[in-house]
Amino acid sequence: MRRLTTLALTTAFLATACLVEAQEVDTWVDISPPGGEFAALAGQASDPDTVTVGALQEPVIYRTVDGGQQWADTTIPDYGIFPNTGVTALAVDPVDSELIYAGGLGATGVFTSEDAGSTWASYPIDLDFQILRLFADSSIEGRVYASVLPPFPGRFVALGESRDRGRTWTAAPSVSGDETSFAITPDTRTAYVGTASDSFTGPTALRRSTDQFQTWETLDLGVERPPLDIIFDSFDSRIVTVATGDGLYQSTDSGDSWRQLTGLTISSILHLAAVPGKPHEMYAAGRSGLIYSTDRGATWQVDPQLQGLEIIDLHAASDGQQSKVYALTETALYSKTSPADSTLQLRDGRFLLTVDWQDFDGGSGSGRGVQLTNETGYFWFFDPDNIELTIKVLDGRPLNGAFWVFYGSLTNVQFELRVTDTLTGESRTWTNESGNFASVGDTAAFPDAP
Repeated sequence: MRRLTTLALTTAFLATACLVEAQEVDTWVDISPPGGEFAALAGQASDPDTVTVGALQEPVIYRTVDGGQQWADTTIPDYGIFPNTGVTALAVDPVDSELIYAGGLGATGVFTSEDAGSTWASYPIDLDFQILRLFADSSIEGRVYASVLPPFPGRFVALGESRDRGRTWTAAPSVSGDETSFAITPDTRTAYVGTASDSFTGPTALRRSTDQFQTWETLDLGVERPPLDIIFDSFDSRIVTVATGDGLYQSTDSGDSWRQLTGLTISSILHLAAVPGKPHEMYAAGRSGLIYSTDRGATWQVDPQLQGLEIIDLHAASDGQQSKVYALTETALYSKTSPADSTLQLRDGRFLLTVDWQDFDGGSGSGRGVQLTNETGYFWFFDPDNIELTIKVLDGRPLNGAFWVFYGSLTNVQFELRVTDTLTGESRTWTNESGNFASVGDTAAFPDAP
């Protein structure tokens, strides 16, 4: 993507429009806002084109709704108690895309905009505290969390919660240590906090709460340096990945046990991102670039385009038609667009499913797969909002030694469904003839399966 020209517009807030070529696919593109120095990045997991960026040394946010082709910026009034106070903490509500939370070191409180940044209101958590990080709940509108830094030595970082769009705040019970990372599962049942001791030295811990922060249990990662970021698998929140100064660690049982991920080719991983709708795809970034995995962290590859860059934040989003990953440095914002997958992966990637279709006019194509759970997904043919085929692969081995395949057809166009067991190499095909409405349940689809 080439930036051809920049036009400054003065409206309700200053907008900068960058006339750009069509978005390249699977290539990192510089879509930077006009500010030049950045500190934070946020967006909704379901909207790949809309992101918000916080400025490093001024109370300004930049927002795009078209993937970086145009940017609007707005200044937050009465923001800082010091000159050059930037927006170093940023969150966007998962339901209401116009609800934005902003804060930072030196800010006078949490600032909330309910109109995409046009106007702002300030809601202090505690005048003695400074905002370190903000986290919008991934599933509940208006719920937001903040980690706040006390100004006095010997007092630990605290965790605050608001359930009314940032207007009022309650403090969570004290977590011993300085908070270095925070995440809460989409069902809000389990929260994780990474901590270091005061001044980020000495013992570290990853703590888990299953009772709305009332009590915290220490999990044994066996690391010396603090957890810096925490993410969940996009379909199975029991799968937790944690970045620490000692590497990446993953649990498949909600933190009861852990294994270290190997094959990492960069050190000092600071940020993680899981791509919604693609549970096997994840990104890890740090001071020397970015690596990615397409098999849930089993193997990793270096991204050559961003090699050597210090990435300070990551964001990933998908709407079923396309997915985008954003990587922020202090001086630039990069994005990479990928189309929806034509291959659906079920049961931890063991089964690969593809669909080819042909309509009544002779048009043809491949269905686009979207995973719903580890064993269930669907395909769309013509429009991501119009589901044509739902399918699931069940483990029936305890009953008859086979994996079962069930699909429900919501279309009468001709299609051919192929399911491949990657462990054995065996493949099965089901065909729906043109004009036919049919569903299938095959309890002997893959017999004698190991």
